[in-house]
Amino acid sequence: MNDEVKVQIKQHRLWLESNGEEGASVNWSESNLSAANLQNVDLKDANLSAANLQNANLRSANLSFADLSDADLSHADLSYANLSYANLSHADLSQVNLHFAIGNMREVKSTHFELFSAVWYCDAAGEIMVCIGCERKSLKEWKTIDRDAAVVKKGDPEVWERTIPILWQLIEASPPVPWKVESETATARAAATKVPINPSPSPSPSPSPRPRPRPPVLTTK
Repeated sequence: MNDEVKVQIKQHRLWLESNGEEGASVNWSESNLSAANLQNVDLKDANLSAANLQNANLRSANLSFADLSDADLSHADLSYANLSYANLSHADLSQVNLHFAIGNMREVKSTHFELFSAVWYCDAAGEIMVCIGCERKSLKEWKTIDRDAAVVKKGDPEVWERTIPILWQLIEASPPVPWKVESETATARAAATKVPINPSPSPSPSPSPRPRPRPPVLTTK
């Protein structure tokens, strides 16, 4: 993480803690943050729309209410990240790591059972992928696993038999919203424009409380 990014993160933290009266919110829209190390960073309410976050380390990051629309999150590590109410519309989630993440309950959905957590979302082809603990498989693949499978033996087979049918019903009743990668991807835009991260973020224009971003519309089918 370079000094410019560290300064902006510090300013964003101050902005959050002061309810917008001090500091400045992070605005990395269309910025190139590929392979950036943002582990454990609080980016609540940040603007990351159309940012290139390929291979970025966002493990345990707080991205609640963040704008990640049109962002390229392919191959990014979002394990344990908080995506509550984040805007992920048209974000590229190819090969993303979402183990133990908290979903935005739209493109990424999540739940927790007594001995394991589950996260489900769509891959680039629109197939539902499910992360159970540290394992990721398509929903179709998961449904073929029986009690004797190694992945089941790692946990408690009795809990598996009791809770897994409930999880399948939940996923089928509330599938994730498929994301769409447009022909001009966020990565292409970031590479073409080469938008730098502003090393000197301007202060908030007024001491008035920061506006709350509109959360994405939640849908349950």
